[in-house]
Amino acid sequence: ADTAPAGATVLALPGKTILPGLIDMHVHLDSNPRFGGYTGLQFTDMFWVAQGVQNARDMLEAGFTTVRNVGSGNYADVGYKQAIDEGLMTGPRIVPAAHALGATGGHCDETYLPPSFKTKGEAVGDGPEELRRRVREQRKYGAEVIKVCATGGVFSRNTEPGQQQLSEEELRAIADEAHQWGLRTAAHAHGAAGIKAAIRAGIDTIEHASDPGRHAQRGAGARPRTRRRCDRRRPLRRHHRRRRRSDPGRATARAGDDGGQGRGGGPLTVPFRHQAGEQRFLTNVLVVPVGPIR
Repeated sequence: ADTAPAGATVLALPGKTILPGLIDMHVHLDSNPRFGGYTGLQFTDMFWVAQGVQNARDMLEAGFTTVRNVGSGNYADVGYKQAIDEGLMTGPRIVPAAHALGATGGHCDETYLPPSFKTKGEAVGDGPEELRRRVREQRKYGAEVIKVCATGGVFSRNTEPGQQQLSEEELRAIADEAHQWGLRTAAHAHGAAGIKAAIRAGIDTIEHASDPGRHAQRGAGARPRTRRRCDRRRPLRRHHRRRRRSDPGRATARAGDDGGQGRGGGPLTVPFRHQAGEQRFLTNVLVVPVGPIR
């Protein structure tokens, strides 16, 4: 073995493997797995921003030195990045998306309140030109990647997860505008129609891909989310066995994508401090041991 230089501190780690800092491609640092849907309405807007301070620290201490935050409220992820860069907050390097783009009434719109509240998602747009403006707005205020909701989702009301919500023309306008500004794009997409439209439109990564069916394609990186419940009483091994036959990770692996690590960041995910455990889960599901680490 090489001799350590004079004055160096030697840490003996027999039987251990040292990895470089990990990268998580899908987080929402201003979320909390304890609250979701109507239960989240009991708190002020800034309550959610405050979540990210501890969540960012937890991610770093779990071994993640870079995260891609694909959607936040109140430009929280941009604020976290700025605070970390200035040495005022502890956390990983953050690639922020700011507000996620979406269609009126879609997954990235506000769907939990009645019409009298007149609520609307901050980056909702309809039609190619309006969505181009939304891309420019997010970039103007600090976004370094553009997130768009191409289909419905699990944690919004009155939306079907697999239903396509933006046309291919709208998705192409988002991708083209982002690429013009030197930004990459990520599409929340569950169903095959939305996945294929996003790929054809030039979107760079597909998030979730929970129902690609027989039509999974090459062309964009697919990053399956693991929607594990935050119930520590449930044996994870048994839960993993139940999911192995139908988990999207296997479909994307068969389609030629080795998958990147990412978490949904919502009410059905594990706390950020346990994030490193997802590495083992992805390896078991994808059956590509090196995939999540590559």
